[in-house]
Amino acid sequence: MKTLTVKLADYLEVDGWDIAENLTDDLEWWADEIWQLKSRWSPVGAMAFVSFLVDPQWHGNRRKGEGIWAVGCSAEFPRDRTEATSGDTLSLKASKEEIEEFVEVIASFRRLHGNV
Repeated sequence: MKTLTVKLADYLEVDGWDIAENLTDDLEWWADEIWQLKSRWSPVGAMAFVSFLVDPQWHGNRRKGEGIWAVGCSAEFPRDRTEATSGDTLSLKASKEEIEEFVEVIASFRRLHGNV
């Protein structure tokens, strides 16, 4: 069975997005990793961000991938947890339909970059 990370990456690939950068170092406590996406579709080069969010109730040391409760998306690089979820939030147990809706929100960010 595919993990949400793999499923989401597959859906984004089909929807014309590349993971341009996978940021994992020097992130705030709330972010396990942040994907910087770049569009292959018009407008080419439009960006979006997907953040893997750490449970705010997690206590103690945490290894990479541990304590993630959801995935958020935003049109701009998120400076805090609220910005990371400004577009939408996806549960780790998301259905196919929920993943598709999440990817549609990300696709809507292309309109914000129409001058790219």
